[in-house]
Amino acid sequence: MNLQKYLFTAFVVVHKVEINQEIRLLGQQTPTLAPHIPFPAQTQPPVQTQPPAQTQPPVQTQLAELILFPTTPKLLSQPNTQLPLRNSYRWISIKVITDSQMTNAGYQDNWKLHIAKMIILGSWVNGKSHGDDNDGKQICFAPYRGREESTKTDFEILSSWDNIFHWYPTSDGNVPSSAVIAGWEPESGEATYICRAFWKQRHFLVGKLKKTFGKCVLPHAGREELTTHYEVLIDNKCGNPGPWIGASAGSIRWVPISETDVSRLTHVGDQVSSKLYIARTKYQEKWIPGHAFFKDGSLRAVISHRGKSHISPDFQVLTWTPGKVIWVGIKGSNIPTGAIIGGHYPPTEEVIYVCRGTYNGYLFPGKAVPSLGGCYFPYMLGEKNVTEYDVLVENTCGT
Repeated sequence: MNLQKYLFTAFVVVHKVEINQEIRLLGQQTPTLAPHIPFPAQTQPPVQTQPPAQTQPPVQTQLAELILFPTTPKLLSQPNTQLPLRNSYRWISIKVITDSQMTNAGYQDNWKLHIAKMIILGSWVNGKSHGDDNDGKQICFAPYRGREESTKTDFEILSSWDNIFHWYPTSDGNVPSSAVIAGWEPESGEATYICRAFWKQRHFLVGKLKKTFGKCVLPHAGREELTTHYEVLIDNKCGNPGPWIGASAGSIRWVPISETDVSRLTHVGDQVSSKLYIARTKYQEKWIPGHAFFKDGSLRAVISHRGKSHISPDFQVLTWTPGKVIWVGIKGSNIPTGAIIGGHYPPTEEVIYVCRGTYNGYLFPGKAVPSLGGCYFPYMLGEKNVTEYDVLVENTCGT
């Protein structure tokens, strides 16, 4: 027995030495050589050889910033020119994005909304994201086949290098040529764009738009909601002219309410009991922009100054030809060129601009005061201000 144990031990030692020698030899061999297998291997089916891949043109460097986690062949099969590699926009994975990179695009109740997209059936489908009611972490919602799909793991959020988005007000299926493509319909492969729209009270939702359907599709409360009036995210790569007073500028005009067809006014904000419109009235002999609202069947204007609201039946409303203005989201005093001037700030004569800001789940038009670094608007009998807001800007990019 001792001899048998001795022979068995010697066999194991010698075999280990042989294996170690084979491993060292394999480290010196080229990868094309098959490794030595000391024991019989299972029979494997022959591997089919793949034809050599076609040479592809070099991909723009921004693609690495656009796609930050593995995407699907459906996305990569689309022409590079259709990917939103725009001046200042980029898609960032939820796994690496920071709070400062999340650009606000709308609101739902008291949640700020961001533009997001998730993969459904191998295609990017765009929608919205906001914090979870339980843990505050971002969750993505996308409209698909009448439902609101969601995920908290693999999705991307659209960020702006300068925290500025450009929104083009339009309706009835119109998609401007500079609209940003965000995804594709899973079945048809049709491109989808980014839209947002008011929905009932306390909601300014973000959704998707496709040319053949003609409506902005909004994910909300587990299902899809549809609207024909919406704003489209565009690439504002053509710039804007310098600031100007829009009192009689042809397609963008301040018009006395007595000369206005109220039914043609553009809904740009909301409060509990009424839609809101852009308006201005004089205070201390200076024009100050605020908003108009319906009360007892008639339209009235309200502006704010130094913490107080002031209501007037004598005012002007801002009118424009469709496609002539866009909303630009900004922070602080970064007023973009081409901003629509609403008047002057008494008593300093500082130029003030048309803006709108979100407070308590509603969107209020008001005045942007550069020296104060925010958008100021009437609220109840007083005045509120926010440092993240939209500024109305002349659109020079066309439709």
